[in-house]
Amino acid sequence: MTNEIKYEEILNNYILIDVRSPKEYLEAHISNAINFPILTDEEREHVGDVYKNESSEKAKQLAVKYGSKKLFNFFNEFISLCGKDKNIVLYCARGGMRSGVLTSIIDSLGYRVFKLEGGYKAYRNFIVNSIPKVNEDVKYIVLHGKTGVGKTLMLNKLKKRECDVLDFEKGANHRGSALGSIGLGKCNSQKHFETFIYENLRLRKSNFVFVESESKRVGNSFIPDSIEKSMKNGYHILIELPMEERIKILKEEYLGFYDVNNEIKESILNLENHLGKKLIVNLLKLLDEKNYEKLIEILNLQYYDPLYEKSIKQYEYSLKICASSVEEAMIYVIEFYNKIIK
Repeated sequence: MTNEIKYEEILNNYILIDVRSPKEYLEAHISNAINFPILTDEEREHVGDVYKNESSEKAKQLAVKYGSKKLFNFFNEFISLCGKDKNIVLYCARGGMRSGVLTSIIDSLGYRVFKLEGGYKAYRNFIVNSIPKVNEDVKYIVLHGKTGVGKTLMLNKLKKRECDVLDFEKGANHRGSALGSIGLGKCNSQKHFETFIYENLRLRKSNFVFVESESKRVGNSFIPDSIEKSMKNGYHILIELPMEERIKILKEEYLGFYDVNNEIKESILNLENHLGKKLIVNLLKLLDEKNYEKLIEILNLQYYDPLYEKSIKQYEYSLKICASSVEEAMIYVIEFYNKIIK
């Protein structure tokens, strides 16, 4: 009988192997798991079609046919990675055929191996149920400020100082604004986002966690209700920087990639209902001329700043910082942090 183990029972000395298809793995996976797919994306889709349109037996036969061709390479990779002295856990979508068959084969060859009970679905349920628990004692320090004041820069600097940080935008792979996807590619899934949140909170060194003020939605992801509520009850810091400094920060952040003009153009066009056709034409002209400083200034004044003015008024602030640079603002943030942790 296949050895099964629950995710809660897995300790640090276990190696997790995800045997799902590459597409399933990329959408979301257990933290630190390695992908050894037994079916390609195309094969998995074919097996699914046969299951729906013909029968489960034919689908199983097809899956065995596809999977058997990979067993030799799978086993070689397994041996090179794991050896006999490691605890191995295999998982698929629901702890069914893919992980079950492979676990039985490897176990019969004398290796210490387990199948994750319930597969990724069980892990997903664990994450959803655990986020409110791991969030219970957290006191958030929320950084507020208009676009370009360097909130993400500050989170990175705070992390280097070994402060606890939860960077929602990193977890979502999106900056949380109308132009937030520029240079970043595809947004992460909600599943990936919540795994990111759970792992960051689980591994925190203290109960004081820095975050950036965000709306409920960041890219394609939504901040869990329990965390959003805790953030509202946290410490709030408002940061103000001069416009020229904000322009400099945004230029470095958004234009530090490959040529992103086409992405910027598409994002600007999507703002026509908010800004009007005349201003959009002007912005596109500035983009063509590569007059990024003026383009950023107008976007801040005409679009971003009015939005932030509304959200900024919602909070009572423990600290308001008016600085000339991110470095100067950081001095005040660290002073505040040192006071509250004492």
